[in-house]
Amino acid sequence: MIFSRIKLNPSKRETLKLLSSPLYVHGALERSFPGKRDRKLWRIDQLHGEWYLLVLSKDAGDFRQLCATYGFSESDSVVSKDYSRILEQPENGTRYHFRLKANPITNAKKEGERGRIHAHVTRDQQKKWLVDRSNKLGFSLKSEDFEVVNSEWVRFRKKSGHQVTYKVAIFEGILTVDDVEGFRKTLINGVGRQKAYGCGFLTIAKG
Repeated sequence: MIFSRIKLNPSKRETLKLLSSPLYVHGALERSFPGKRDRKLWRIDQLHGEWYLLVLSKDAGDFRQLCATYGFSESDSVVSKDYSRILEQPENGTRYHFRLKANPITNAKKEGERGRIHAHVTRDQQKKWLVDRSNKLGFSLKSEDFEVVNSEWVRFRKKSGHQVTYKVAIFEGILTVDDVEGFRKTLINGVGRQKAYGCGFLTIAKG
């Protein structure tokens, strides 16, 4: 696995368009990985006033066109690292600062009917959604150790005309690893739905 961080240039009109919809980012990333379409995790982050596109992929991407259109020169924009060092670090009991952009939903099922997807819209609902899933994801959370720092609706229309609407929440705080192998799978595979559109990428840092 390869982790790439691409610095974006918000003074460009093309970059402002890119930032306006995850559909544009998805397309730009697909063009950066020609050939077989493997699932990639990605997220747009703002740090100290700078904009970055974070990408986790099986293979190295060719980001020359992406940098030329939305960033700076490739040498100034792109940092790529082998992700195996991160995957080898976790041990049971290790605490990490984390950041996660996810799509918290519930599947309301009635007997004999197909379930309907509903978004969790309050911060309490969104926090409970993550806590309830944390054990299956290889870590534990205490409600007082993390927060929803932002939550908003995302809406865009595909070329087919289909309207896509979903709720995102950005979680930040501290987690504790409980199941090393399960946690590694979570780092690689992500959390929840809408991964093609920038959700699910869990990033960690030792505190």
